[in-house]
Amino acid sequence: MSSRGVFLIVTGLVALIACPAAMAQGVSLPGTGLSSWATTSSSTPPTPPAPSGIAPPAELLPSMPLPMGGAYLAPPRPRYENMPSAADAPSPTMACCADNKPDHFTPYMLGDFVGPVANQFSDVKIAEGESPRPIDRVFYKFNYYNNLEKPRWADPTEPIHNVDLFRHVFGFEKTFFDQRISVGLRVPFNTLDAEAKEFRVVPDPSTGAPVALPGGPGFDSTQFGNVSAIAKGVLWEDHQTGSLISAGATLSFPTASSRKINPGQSTVAYLQPFVGFIFNSGDFFVQGFSSITLPLVHAESIVLFNDLGVGYYVYRASAGWGGLTAIAPTVELHIADPLRDPDPGVDLFGIVDDLKLHNVVDVTLGTTFEFGNRATVGAGLVFPLTGPKPFDVEALVQLNYRF
Repeated sequence: MSSRGVFLIVTGLVALIACPAAMAQGVSLPGTGLSSWATTSSSTPPTPPAPSGIAPPAELLPSMPLPMGGAYLAPPRPRYENMPSAADAPSPTMACCADNKPDHFTPYMLGDFVGPVANQFSDVKIAEGESPRPIDRVFYKFNYYNNLEKPRWADPTEPIHNVDLFRHVFGFEKTFFDQRISVGLRVPFNTLDAEAKEFRVVPDPSTGAPVALPGGPGFDSTQFGNVSAIAKGVLWEDHQTGSLISAGATLSFPTASSRKINPGQSTVAYLQPFVGFIFNSGDFFVQGFSSITLPLVHAESIVLFNDLGVGYYVYRASAGWGGLTAIAPTVELHIADPLRDPDPGVDLFGIVDDLKLHNVVDVTLGTTFEFGNRATVGAGLVFPLTGPKPFDVEALVQLNYRF
C-alpha cells in the first residue's frame, strides 16, 4: 500500500473519531472552518451594547482623553440581534460526518445456474447474480456443481462418471441517465472434471451383443465460455421505498472454446428478453425475474424461466465506514419450463443438438453480507426438487463491488 493510501486511511479514521468529540465539546475540526458554536451557545450571553451617547462602565473603557465638550461617544459594537444564534449554526458533524446513508439497495439474486448439461442456459439466464435495478458494479461469481447429470453418466455405455463443474464468471455493469439504464457484460470460464469408468459396455459391430471395453478417458479441462451482454432499464420506481419494475434483454454470443458443455449456446446466439421487479417494505424485500430464451436459429429450444427471491435484513447499519453494514438471508425459487426442445433432425454447423430438456425446479438458500455500503459477499446452496436432477447439490459464491 502506498504512503498516500495509508495517509488517506489514517485521515479518515481521525475524522470519524473526532466527529462525536467535536459535537460534544463544541470545538472546530481541522479543515471544516466551523467555529465553536456549541461553546458559544452554552456560555452567558454578552451584555447588550449601551445606546449611543451613554458611556459604559469606566473599567471597560480604554484610557484616553475625552473629546471637546466632555461627551464620550461609545465605539461601534456589533449588534447581537443580527448575529446567528447557536441553533442556526451549522453543526460540526454536518461537515465531517455527513449523512452517508446508502441509497436503496436490495441484495442481488443468487440464482441457481441451471445445469449447463441438463439445461444449458447458465450463460444467458438473467437471474444469475443480477438485480432488477441498474447498478454500477464489478463482480465475480463462482459456482460448483457436484455430480452433474448423474442419470446420464449412469448409462453403462458412457465412458465417464462423477462429473463436476467449476464455473467462474467475471463481469461489470455500468449505468447511464441517472441510473435509469445499464449495460453489463459476463465473461465465463468453465472447468469440467470427469472420472473414467473402469469399463463401459458397447454393442459388438458384427453380432450386436454387448461387449465390455475399458472406460474413459477421464479429463480435467478449463474452457472459455459464451460471453453475454445485458441491457436493463427502469420502467417505474417508487423513490421512497426503492420498489421498481424494470425490463431488458440478455444476448449470448457463441464464443466458447468447446461445444462440450453448452452445445446449443456454443453454436448460435441466444436472446433472452426479461422483466424484473423489486418490492421493498422496511427490512423485508421480494424480487424476481420472468424471462424467455429466443434462439436466433429456429431449430434450437425455447425455455421460460421464472425466478422469485424473498429476503429479510436481520441486521442493517444506518451508516458504515468499512465494516459489516448488513446481513440478509434469502430464499429463492427457480423454475425452468421448456416450451420447445431442439430439433434433432437439423445439423447446426456441424453438430446435432439432440439433448432433451426437462422441467427444473430448484430452491436456493443463501445469505448476503454487505460491507461499507459498497461490497457484498453472497453465498448459497442450491437443491434441485424435480427429476431427473441436473446435479446433486450446488454451492455458489458471489462478490460484488458498487462504484
